[in-house]
Amino acid sequence: MERFTFSRAPVKRVDSVQFGTLSPDEITRTSVALIDESSAYEGGKPKVGGLTDPRLGTVDRNILCDTCNSNFQECPGHFGHHELALPVFHLGFQTSVLKILRSVCFSCSRIMCDRTDPAYLKVNHHHRRRPPFLSPTRRSSSHPIPLRSRLSSRLFRSA
Repeated sequence: MERFTFSRAPVKRVDSVQFGTLSPDEITRTSVALIDESSAYEGGKPKVGGLTDPRLGTVDRNILCDTCNSNFQECPGHFGHHELALPVFHLGFQTSVLKILRSVCFSCSRIMCDRTDPAYLKVNHHHRRRPPFLSPTRRSSSHPIPLRSRLSSRLFRSA
């Protein structure tokens, strides 16, 4: 088993980690290569525009990365992108997107939930803190459209 090489870099505590998704424009902007070829190699060498484009990084000891000019041990790898003819829905986000769409009113864009429901209060951590510009008598009203039974329990149920 290979061991990590020693580094003099100071060890620091990680306070937080945040994950997110990139928009199509951000993906194109951060991409170093457009992948538009179906073949990976040409004449035994990585093909430009193919899946093993030298701008994406290298896995060969004898070839340097075209983007950062590093060898295979030091190059972190780089993003490429592929242009699709039609939009594609990411199945990993389908359940979350459907839950969000079903919880918003199409006519007024308000959240459709009973704000006195314990499931809503459990998710909404800021329900006790009222902004100072709101009077103590002013309350946030529920959505005017009657809710079906158990709607809020389905909305806040984990997938």
